[in-house]
Amino acid sequence: MESATSGPFIYQMQAEISERPSSPLTRYPSSARSVEHMAGHLGEFYVNRLILRSSEKKALFAADPRFQLIAKHGPLHTYELKDLQTQLVDVITMPLVGRDRDGWLRHAFRQFLVAFPYQQRHVYLAPGEQLPESAPGQASGKVDVKEFTRERLVFETDRPGQPHLIRMTYHPRWVSKGGEAIYLTEPSFMLIYPRTSTVELVYGWSNGGRIGTVFSLLGLVMLVAGLLWPSLRRPIVNMPEPSVQRGWFLGVFAAASLAILAFWWTDPEYAYQRGHSYGGRGDWTGASALFDRAFAGRRTPARRSEALFWAARSLDLGGNKPEAAERYMQLRADYPESYWYPESVFRLIEINLLHNDPETAESLYTELVETVPDNPWTQKAGILLGVPETTP
Repeated sequence: MESATSGPFIYQMQAEISERPSSPLTRYPSSARSVEHMAGHLGEFYVNRLILRSSEKKALFAADPRFQLIAKHGPLHTYELKDLQTQLVDVITMPLVGRDRDGWLRHAFRQFLVAFPYQQRHVYLAPGEQLPESAPGQASGKVDVKEFTRERLVFETDRPGQPHLIRMTYHPRWVSKGGEAIYLTEPSFMLIYPRTSTVELVYGWSNGGRIGTVFSLLGLVMLVAGLLWPSLRRPIVNMPEPSVQRGWFLGVFAAASLAILAFWWTDPEYAYQRGHSYGGRGDWTGASALFDRAFAGRRTPARRSEALFWAARSLDLGGNKPEAAERYMQLRADYPESYWYPESVFRLIEINLLHNDPETAESLYTELVETVPDNPWTQKAGILLGVPETTP
């Protein structure tokens, strides 16, 4: 669980690699991007080996000169990235930007999708934290990892005082023996400014862990005391049944029922479900209004973009192309990391071709090729525009 904050990024890489990814995180839905993104993301996480099963992906990686086949076991093929440029611990030379930690994971996930490779690295600061004044150096240094276990990391560096990226999931229980502060940086890693050439990190106790241990021990003491000294057990006293007036009970029950009904009726998830129900019977105007309500009520970007897409799609299917285009454009601008982004741009291409604007349609297709070249909606857009297929 300590490494769970890296989950969205790992499932995103799985979506970039696999023919049929699982994509289980609804708050951070993964989507296929480009092979270039995938290779860069592997390096960011200090990963250089893939195990593939699908024939489609095996053929794709076999044709990619950056990878080589190193093992076969039945249907499973293991490929290795030949030139891994990163290390477990690297000296940072790019600019660092401090940012409030509130909502950091949503920001980091979006950056991982739309701003990679990083031109600057965000550091997510907790209240009271502040980055040191020293700026990153212009030359990378040499880092030698001496020991790496589940609860200890020791490395030597020739760049003390310069920021070092540790490609391990940040957790507040990681502490430096030298007293240096450990910062949370994107995507979900640790950042440290070493004071000396030797750095030792250990996975220690947190205040919550200490408090939990104290209460656990106290509970065990009370349990043992209760078993050894029966006299400490309190006798069970039969409490008299309270007298409840029927009218008061019915009033409370009716008020609670009305409150539950009001919450249910205004719940954005209920509105979203009703939107699909309306769409199923062809009432696209009603469906779009319900999806708009769900969009307004939802809070997480992934779920908001989902509702926004279906509001646009309902208007599109209902023939209201201008309003559909407005919502597609809003999704494209506000949620470029969304699972629904490629199809939204494809639908915009359709609408622009319908309104005899091939120039805008072609520019949108160029955007798809640059951001999600391997996505099926990009391929469909190319077919729609009559772009000849290229052989890798």
